[in-house]
Amino acid sequence: MSSSISIILPVFNGGELIARAIDSVRNQSWTYWELLVINDGSTDQTPALLEHYSTIDHRIRVLHHTLSRGVSAARNTALAAAQGDWITYLDHDDEYYPDYLSHVLEHRDNGDVLVFRYDIREERTGHPQYDHLVTYDPAMRRHALFDEVIAVPLGIAHLRGLLDRFGRFDERLRREVDGDMWRRFAQGGAKFWFASECSGCYHVRTESLSRITPPASARLVEISGPGGSPIRIPEAEIRRLENAHHNPFAGLPAGVIRSRPTVVEVGAYVGVFTRSTFAEYPEAIVHGFEPYPPSLVLLRQNTDGFAGMQIYPLALAQADGQMLLRVPAEDTGACSSRSELVTRPLTQFPVPARSAAGVWDKLGLDCVDVLNLDCGGAEVAILATLAERTMDIRCIRVAFPTPRDRAWIANLLPGHVAVAPFPVADSGSGILRFVRADLVQPRPDVPVSPTVAVNNSPRVLFASYHCYSDPTSGAAICTRDLFSALAQRGWRCGAVTGPWVDDPHAVVPSEPWDYWGPGGFAVRSERGPGGFPVTVFSPDPNGPRRSPTIADTNQFRIVVDAVARQFRPDVILTYGGDPASRVVQEVAKRLSTRLVFWLHNLAYTGT
Repeated sequence: MSSSISIILPVFNGGELIARAIDSVRNQSWTYWELLVINDGSTDQTPALLEHYSTIDHRIRVLHHTLSRGVSAARNTALAAAQGDWITYLDHDDEYYPDYLSHVLEHRDNGDVLVFRYDIREERTGHPQYDHLVTYDPAMRRHALFDEVIAVPLGIAHLRGLLDRFGRFDERLRREVDGDMWRRFAQGGAKFWFASECSGCYHVRTESLSRITPPASARLVEISGPGGSPIRIPEAEIRRLENAHHNPFAGLPAGVIRSRPTVVEVGAYVGVFTRSTFAEYPEAIVHGFEPYPPSLVLLRQNTDGFAGMQIYPLALAQADGQMLLRVPAEDTGACSSRSELVTRPLTQFPVPARSAAGVWDKLGLDCVDVLNLDCGGAEVAILATLAERTMDIRCIRVAFPTPRDRAWIANLLPGHVAVAPFPVADSGSGILRFVRADLVQPRPDVPVSPTVAVNNSPRVLFASYHCYSDPTSGAAICTRDLFSALAQRGWRCGAVTGPWVDDPHAVVPSEPWDYWGPGGFAVRSERGPGGFPVTVFSPDPNGPRRSPTIADTNQFRIVVDAVARQFRPDVILTYGGDPASRVVQEVAKRLSTRLVFWLHNLAYTGT
């Protein structure tokens, strides 16, 4: 037997922290050990770092998973290769104290399972206990062994022979996997002994292993993909993928998509839509965005060999930063950043996010044949951020997770007309398809929608944080009367309005909100007198009763900018001296649009 202690260290994308963990093993006072590091499909610099360590220290053995299978599967792979009498565990973002392995050997005759104390350091930015260190003693919870997880693997050492008797980690479980194995040991008669020493330090981070390791993927199956060649997908996803991607180009008007199209796919998942694109258009250029690592691995495999495929491992959003994906236990591919779409996530996974508009401009996407959006509820935010850039897209295929998203998507695409939609699921989700209005040849027997008909009438947009529907405001009443008269005369009218009312006791409309945006603000679409669109913004239910905050002002700026870019007014009409209303002037200046400030109350001037 080559080692008396085998250390099990799973790692997924741990390049920034893995060195600390490995060095803490190499610095042990007891030197007769083997370290089995299992690289669980990492896509960062982890493999190169592990190769370096295995070269300089023969006690370090590196194993690899081509695809990420989750922490339980990773530990099991390492356990199968272990040769030591005793097993200990270490996660890539934690560390051992120098004498830990010596203490394991010191207490080896006291029990079959040794349970150690360990320190916990809080490292989540902004946490009230940030950088605070406490010592956790599992012995204080020994009575709850069969009801809860009394210790993480960092605090457990056990005889390797227990694995032959009671099995390894259960890869079918999504929660309390560690506790399940400890309980099986205890139920089988293994002797637990609680030590007074600390094994090491458990670092609590937003990106700690339990939070960022993708859950074990569902069993993969190989099916005949678009064009007849095989494609690997999660077994549980067969029906959903067939419904979502079956013949995605059927029903589109002739000539909409060019023979050598440029396609942008946001939420490329495992590449089924991409493969459909190449089957129909072999010379296509496809820009695929997929941030979730397990899906990203399959996407690369399933599109390997297609010269026109360009893959970007990031999410698109309203601004550069980081997006926290909520991963559901029942469907590891259908991640979302919206809590109402994944109410009880198995884990939350941080991924890099970039501004959709910034990426669009950087890639020079001035003529796109197809934009395919299927990205877990981020579709509305992306379309709003792209704003007038959507007029550079010939065909837009967009998923909507809720009826509210569906209504808002249609309002964001006034220059496109809906064609051949797919059936809506019982949940209210589905897929819409739009074609740019100028590419649709109207037939004499089909009336053209007023939103896409040719209309050279002046376009005027009212924009103010003051509520357009305020029943107590003389200014709002005058504005409604003016726009009703202009609409009757054929003017193209629109409005984007905040929630603020003059009288805090006024009764304002309370229709359901169409869309909840990033940061918690809500947006609702209405129709004003004459049928013109009105976009209503509110930061929260109390928005009508209070003055706008800085956050409210910034959020309102986003909504006004998106509406103005889509509506393309000849003139913007506004009033109000509050900071949120003044952003309308900024938007008009940025878009080089004429601005009219309607002074309803001379008291504003101080005269």
